[in-house]
Amino acid sequence: MPIYTRTGDKGTTSLFDGHRVAKDSLRVNAYGTLDELNAQLSVCEKLVHDEDVKNYLHHIQQLLFSLCAEVASQDPSKLTEVSTLIGQREITWLEHIVDTISSSLPEVHSFILSGRCLAAAEIHVGRTICRRAERLLISLGGEEALRTAVLAFINRLSDCLYMLARQEDFTVFIEEAVEKIYTVYNREVVKKGVVDMKHFDQLENLALQLCEKAKEKARELHIPAVISVVDEKGLPILFYRMEHALLVSNEIAPSKAYTAVAFKVPTHQLANNIQSGAPLYQIESMVHQKIVTFGGGYPIVKDGHIVGGFGISGGTVDEDMSIAEYALNALEVSHG
Repeated sequence: MPIYTRTGDKGTTSLFDGHRVAKDSLRVNAYGTLDELNAQLSVCEKLVHDEDVKNYLHHIQQLLFSLCAEVASQDPSKLTEVSTLIGQREITWLEHIVDTISSSLPEVHSFILSGRCLAAAEIHVGRTICRRAERLLISLGGEEALRTAVLAFINRLSDCLYMLARQEDFTVFIEEAVEKIYTVYNREVVKKGVVDMKHFDQLENLALQLCEKAKEKARELHIPAVISVVDEKGLPILFYRMEHALLVSNEIAPSKAYTAVAFKVPTHQLANNIQSGAPLYQIESMVHQKIVTFGGGYPIVKDGHIVGGFGISGGTVDEDMSIAEYALNALEVSHG
C-alpha cells in the first residue's frame, strides 16, 4: 500500500480527529515542531553515554507522542480511548528529574556554553526546539482551547532537557579527564616510587602502618596533622586526627586521599592540569565531590593497580608532602 494519499496536494492535512486544516496553520506548525523535537531526542538517545539520561530520553519520546496526538486534535476528549493525556503526573516526573540532577551537580552561577560534548550539544538543540514549540503552543492557546497541563509540561520539559545536557556533559567530562590524566601518569607510576603493596594482604593493615609512620614524621616536624586513607572507590578506610590539628584539615586530608584515587595521580601533579586550556580546567566547578589540586595526596599501588589513596593535611603543602612521602618510603624500605 503506497504511503502517499494525494489528499494533501492542495495544502491541507487531516488532524488526528479527522478535521482538515491548512498545512501552515498554527496547530499544524505546533505539533510539527513537537514532532521535530521528538526526532531530535531520538538522535540524542543514540549518542548519550549516561544510562539514566538515555532512559529518560526514551520515556520523554513516548510522552511526546501523546502530546502530539493531543495538539493534532481539536477535541482532546476524543483521545481518551486511544491515548493518555499529559497531566500532573508527567509534569511531576519531569520536576523530579530536574531536582535529582540539580542536587548531584555543582551549582552554576553564570551562563554556560551549550554542551562540552556532542551528545550534550544535541540535547541543547532539542531544548531550543522545545522552547520554539512552547512559543507556538502559547500562540495556539490564544486562538483555540488548550489545556493548561500542555503548556506546563512543555515548559518543564525544556528545563529537564537543560539538566539532562548538564548531566551528560558531567559524565563524559569526568570519563575523558580521568583517562587523559591516567594515560600520562601510567608511564611514570613505577618510576615515581609509589609504594608497592605486594607483601600486604589487607589495605586496612597498610593504612595502620602508614598512619604510624605519618605520625612519626609529623611529630618530628612539630606538625599536628590529619591522616586519611581511602580504598580504590574513594571510601574511607582510616581517619586519624592528631591533637591540635586544624579543623579544616578534617576535610582536606580525606579530599586529598579521594582525589589521588579519583584521578590516579599524586594531587600535586594536578596543578598544571587545571590551568586555562589544560584537560582539567574548571574541574572544581563541575565535580560535586571536593577536589584538591595541591600536594599531600598520593595513590597507593599494588601490583600495578591503584588500590587506595593516602592524604595528609596539617602543615604547608611541602610539609604535608614530606610527611606522606616519608610514610610511603618508610614502608617501601622496610618491606621491600
